[in-house]
Amino acid sequence: MSAPLTTPRQTPPQAAAPDIASQSIPEALASLRVDPEVGLSASDVTARREAHGFNEVAEERPHPVWGFLKKFWGISAWMLELIM
Repeated sequence: MSAPLTTPRQTPPQAAAPDIASQSIPEALASLRVDPEVGLSASDVTARREAHGFNEVAEERPHPVWGFLKKFWGISAWMLELIM
C-alpha cells in the first residue's frame, strides 16, 4: 500500500461557531470579529486554525485495486469482453 500524498493533520477539538446563516453581513462580520477592510492578522489566523482547524474537506481515496477493477464494470467493458 502506498503512502498518502499529504500528511494527515490532527483535528483539534471544535469550538462552537457562531450561527451566521440567518444574520446580515455586518452582523456576521461582527460575530466573527472580522474587519473587512483590514482582514485577519497572522496571529488571528494561527489562533483560529488552532481553535477550528484548517478549512479543508478530507478526501477519502479508494484503494487503487478498486479503481482498476471498476474499469471492467459497465456496458462498454462488457461489450468488449463479449466480442473477445
